[in-house]
Amino acid sequence: MALIASSSPRAVIPAAILAGFAANADGPSLDFQFAKDYSLTPRKGPTLTFTRASSKTYFDAAGTLQTQTANLPCFDYDPVTHQALGLSIHEARTNSIRNNTMVGAVAGTPGTNPTNWGITAATEVTKTIVGTGTEDGITYIDVRFFGTVTAARTQDTYFEAYPGVAASNGQSWNLSTYIRIVAGSAANIASFLLAGTTYNSVPAFLSTPIGQNFTPTSAALRSQQITKSGTIADATAATIFPFIRFTTATSGAIDITLRIGMPQLELVPTAGSTASPVIATSGAAATRALEVDSTTDITWLSQTAQSFVLQARKSSVTSAGVIAQLDDGTENNRITLSVNASSHVMLDIVVGGVSKASIDGGAVTANTTFKAAFSYTVGLAALSVNGAAVVTGTPAALPTVTTYRLGENSANASVFNGWITADSSYQKALSASVLAGLSV
Repeated sequence: MALIASSSPRAVIPAAILAGFAANADGPSLDFQFAKDYSLTPRKGPTLTFTRASSKTYFDAAGTLQTQTANLPCFDYDPVTHQALGLSIHEARTNSIRNNTMVGAVAGTPGTNPTNWGITAATEVTKTIVGTGTEDGITYIDVRFFGTVTAARTQDTYFEAYPGVAASNGQSWNLSTYIRIVAGSAANIASFLLAGTTYNSVPAFLSTPIGQNFTPTSAALRSQQITKSGTIADATAATIFPFIRFTTATSGAIDITLRIGMPQLELVPTAGSTASPVIATSGAAATRALEVDSTTDITWLSQTAQSFVLQARKSSVTSAGVIAQLDDGTENNRITLSVNASSHVMLDIVVGGVSKASIDGGAVTANTTFKAAFSYTVGLAALSVNGAAVVTGTPAALPTVTTYRLGENSANASVFNGWITADSSYQKALSASVLAGLSV
């Protein structure tokens, strides 16, 4: 270990990192610090071209949900820890719940439900629409349920009109909502459930592909987003019906006021895909457009030897997504860093449609920031993730590339669905020890 003197306690910096500093005294040829600079203009290198043909929501440094206008990037923060996450990159998604901003709700006992919603009082339970509002930018409705039950009762809040949203066999969906307790308590309530049930065209109930038990608390609404995905396995499925339910104990008094914020039902590429940034709706389903980040200015790049260091965080590691890619406008000639469907960071080099190297850097965890460093030249490619030992491959050739992309491939597919914190690159193939040091 190499030591650097400092005020007490003494700082200890690994020798590999110091070697990296020495090897790169001239600095990177490309340097984006998204979580620090909040910009697509790098400290060094070309500005990325960014498009998104719609608005998008994100959390600011205070944990407040904000809306960014079309064709402007979002630099996001964790709503709970307030950690700067960097550049937010997500695929196109549609919120099929037509009214997640509770338009049409009127306070009263029982009051008027939001348009398209269904909230009916269970036997022995009284329902009151307390009102609507926003908490940390999240639109909500407060609903009170109270009474004394003499048997187990189920109390449902439906986010769509029965029997739900058009759906079909084999589709994967994600259902999410923000929810917390704002008054009363969960006394004598046995369980809470977020669910999506399927129906055929009759309509008759088929199954429950989405089901997630949860326990709401009085913590901030932004910290309590419940999300669950599932795949429909019903040959005759015609709709999916989203709701939350609580079930009372067999007897006793209940009195609870639930704050429900901006539910979302999204058709997703694979089961396990998590909720994307919430899409506001007020009468019709709404779509957030695909985000595209790329540049054809590759003057910073060596075609024969290059190294990259990327820091990122993925919302779901059960679905594949590209972190960064160099290509010629096709998938036949490319160098790709990605997370595969098994949650492993992969480095792939393809020339003429033929794989020349495929290197597995190991698994990462959802919603946890990770760092990957890789290099390549003819005959040697190397990858280290989170300081782990370098894994190598031996590409016999490298592709000639013309475009650099963040968050998707050349077809604007396999979108990362997460955040890129930082991205730097060097016009040389760094050594294994330096790569391992830079990926810490």
